[in-house]
Amino acid sequence: MISSSSRTNPIGNNPNNLNNSNNHKVLTGSKGRKPKPVKTLLNDINCLNLLVTIMKKLIFLLAALPLLLASCHDDKDLPKVNISIDYSNAVQLDGTIYVVQGDTLVIDAVNVTPEREGAKVGLGSVTYFLDGWMIGVNPVSPFGANIVTTDLATGNHILALEMPVLEVGCELATGYITVPLTIVATADDIPSGTTQAAIPLTPSIHED
Repeated sequence: MISSSSRTNPIGNNPNNLNNSNNHKVLTGSKGRKPKPVKTLLNDINCLNLLVTIMKKLIFLLAALPLLLASCHDDKDLPKVNISIDYSNAVQLDGTIYVVQGDTLVIDAVNVTPEREGAKVGLGSVTYFLDGWMIGVNPVSPFGANIVTTDLATGNHILALEMPVLEVGCELATGYITVPLTIVATADDIPSGTTQAAIPLTPSIHED
């Protein structure tokens, strides 16, 4: 299952140790050079982590930039798209996914296609919910997820996906889809006539 993410003071319990010239410690370099003090090294590590986070966000914004820069034809014009889900380790019948309890439902891809011919569309990320509880976010195409069913009770559940929807010439919007999910005790409990075909869905789209 995709999931989202107490730190002790490595210098000691007295934070004044860093500023006390008698207790100030540095690491000794192999060639006699004194490297940066420990406090400076910790600051550098924090700056590096912040830089990595900023770079990840920048890459996402650059990927979405061609869609976001397009001017809108109409302030109330929302994206018109269709969504389909590719999955494995499960079957479906009439849009309901059937999974044997204990198996992992794998969402291989969330695909978006335009209703308007020639339109350019995309998704910003996909947030997954199970029975109303958020279970993870995937910001990277094809936006897949692994959903472990070991602790799910047999019976009916609701898998929901929420996503920013982008279309050139339209308002930035949020799409929301739901997929019925049935957990069965054994493969013998799966009804006949099921397939592994992708599930086509029409999302509910709302202006941000």
